[in-house]
Amino acid sequence: MSIIQGTAKSGGSTDFYDYPIEDSLRFDGSSYLSRTPSTAGNQKTWTFSFWAKRGNTGNNGIMLTAGYTGNPITEMSLSEDGLGFVTYTGSFYNYTLLTMKTRDTSAWYHFVVVSDTTQATQANRGAVYMNGVRIDTGNNFAQNLDHYINLNVQHNISNKLNYPNQQYFDGYLANIQLIDGQALDASYFGKTNQGIWIPKEYDGTSPTGPTITDSDTQGTGTGIYGTNGFHLDFSPASIVYNGTTITTVNDVSGRGNHWAAN
Repeated sequence: MSIIQGTAKSGGSTDFYDYPIEDSLRFDGSSYLSRTPSTAGNQKTWTFSFWAKRGNTGNNGIMLTAGYTGNPITEMSLSEDGLGFVTYTGSFYNYTLLTMKTRDTSAWYHFVVVSDTTQATQANRGAVYMNGVRIDTGNNFAQNLDHYINLNVQHNISNKLNYPNQQYFDGYLANIQLIDGQALDASYFGKTNQGIWIPKEYDGTSPTGPTITDSDTQGTGTGIYGTNGFHLDFSPASIVYNGTTITTVNDVSGRGNHWAAN
């Protein structure tokens, strides 16, 4: 695992990109980040946003997983066929199926995964956006299902919780954010400029949705992220080294939800 600077989607033009993403982390297919929350957050309602650039087309890599060794588990995995999102409770698979291809290893893709299982309408209990467009093909999430995301169990990025099939990610990840307690669409994290989907700063506002405030997520000062929310921007200041090895990636949201490098 190594810190890579200057691999932003921005291309460097501040006229075109008013919020350039300047840093990413290169996952080498055998490394991962891990964190175990000290307390549980909202397992029903949350939003996960990230940018990814795949290293090869044959890799089926874990983006985020949470739960127990093996099963039960919630996981998101990225392959050439798109992003899969599933929760296995030990007796039943809750999932959303996607069909969008991600076979271009030179391209950056932006994904937003949304959960709100409190919704009465099944179609509204989960959603996935790619480059600003909703792409999920339906889900069978039970109403009020508790995913393992935001439970006080181990969470990994690029690793399947010590399961025999590790499914490490091979590629670059950038600007990873989790919003605990809010179901937000892609307009909170990106926008279209001249027909191109580009990043925007997450500040709790959107042109199409309500403004998120501290009180909405029961936080203080940095409450737009919620209890277990975090923002990994992979800036040099957020990376902790032990000699030449990365040991920690610090959360820059202000919540202090830092991740260990493995």
